[in-house]
Amino acid sequence: MSIEFELKLQVPPERSRDIAAALGSAPRQRMRAVYFDSADELLARHHLALRLRKEGREWVQTAKAPGAHGHARLEHNAPLGRAAAVPAVSLQRHAGSVVEKAFRTALGVRDLGDAEPLVARFETDVYRVASEISDSHGNRVEIAFDRGHIRAADASLPVCEIEFECVHGDPAAAVRVARQWAQEHGLWISTASKALRGDLLARGRAIPDATPASQPSLHRHASAVNVVAEMALHALDQVFANASAVGDGCDDADIVHQLRIGLRRLRVVVREFSRCVPGLDTRHEAELAGVFRLLGEHRDRHNLITLIGPRIVADGGPQLDWPTPVGASELSRAVRSQPFQQALLVLLEAATAAAGEGGASRDASARRLVSQRLARLHRALVHDSRRYGQLDEARQHRVRKRLKRLRYVAQLAASLFGRKDVARYLEAAQPLQDALGQYNDELGALDAHRQRARRDTDAMFGQGWLAAQCHVSARACANELARFLRRKPFWP
Repeated sequence: MSIEFELKLQVPPERSRDIAAALGSAPRQRMRAVYFDSADELLARHHLALRLRKEGREWVQTAKAPGAHGHARLEHNAPLGRAAAVPAVSLQRHAGSVVEKAFRTALGVRDLGDAEPLVARFETDVYRVASEISDSHGNRVEIAFDRGHIRAADASLPVCEIEFECVHGDPAAAVRVARQWAQEHGLWISTASKALRGDLLARGRAIPDATPASQPSLHRHASAVNVVAEMALHALDQVFANASAVGDGCDDADIVHQLRIGLRRLRVVVREFSRCVPGLDTRHEAELAGVFRLLGEHRDRHNLITLIGPRIVADGGPQLDWPTPVGASELSRAVRSQPFQQALLVLLEAATAAAGEGGASRDASARRLVSQRLARLHRALVHDSRRYGQLDEARQHRVRKRLKRLRYVAQLAASLFGRKDVARYLEAAQPLQDALGQYNDELGALDAHRQRARRDTDAMFGQGWLAAQCHVSARACANELARFLRRKPFWP
């Protein structure tokens, strides 16, 4: 029974030999596993995994459930000894363990023995080379390199990944080692476990669902350091989950959008609270901002083609052919790039180290700090609301960014103040958010039409249409901003 901290990175196939050589004379072990689920795939829906794995000659049944963060998993192992065939699977082997509640909830049973029989869904067959290293502080990190395949019926996927697991000591040590290996071998972070990849393969799906934002459960009397670290870790979870798919070559609009949101949330935490956590600072802002802008270009072109263009055509404008959004290969290269990967790993290391420095301090420093930041952003919005119609486009865009920062800080810190109060406040902000978002999209489309109109007269209709629409939308933003700011804030 344990809480596992594990960081997984993808290995370019051409670097496999270098990775194997770096692990030296570590023994190679074949590991074959069968993954099980209910007939209606309840375990996969709840991000749970149950497997039988043969490690050498011994079988082990393992159950895994989500932990506090994406790289922390609850795990329980039940050794089964030697057997010629795959042993029968039994959920009751995990009764009383750290994962029992998660499995009972997912399967809708009071006792694991009451669950419907589970069925085998896919298999993995990998060769693992593992080695353990220690540092001067007594931290021990296991490095495990897996190569092989995942199979479901007649379909298969290759496996070429390396895992860094904290065996003993500070989990940040595993991140530190992973960062060094990533830099040396061109690795990139992936949170797509074998269980997730196998589930997608079994269902005939190429890409996972987009991962939305999550909210941390914060102690009301936690220290500012601990709270800021938790907020950063939750923002990083969203980034890693969606960046994993983009890094694998996915350019699904929802996944790209959620990656942008995750990066914006992460940048907000760093910008607003960088002084609280050593290493969680803006030194890597340029790397994050560069990928964020590229993702924004993809989103803007997608919206122009699928949302705004059809509105113009419906009002009598000509059909324009626009270049496709930034391609999947370009997005993948940007996400896999070492400057971006190193920026994320540095922030993960800082947040992971700070999260383990203690919880409740009963000094209310976190509530006080967050309240100060929210009040400052609120005052800036009040100031801009008095003259929104007279602001130039850049300052109007700044209003939108300030609202987003206020929203993200409020969402991440909701449990410090009471989730219901925060939810009502954010619900009241939704019309303003929608108005500002529509206005921003129209301004971007107007700029695209202006540039195209210089060489294509067919774009002039859209240019005039958008100019008129932007005027209407700006007034709507001013009205919504004044309405929202009349609402009493939830913070003290």
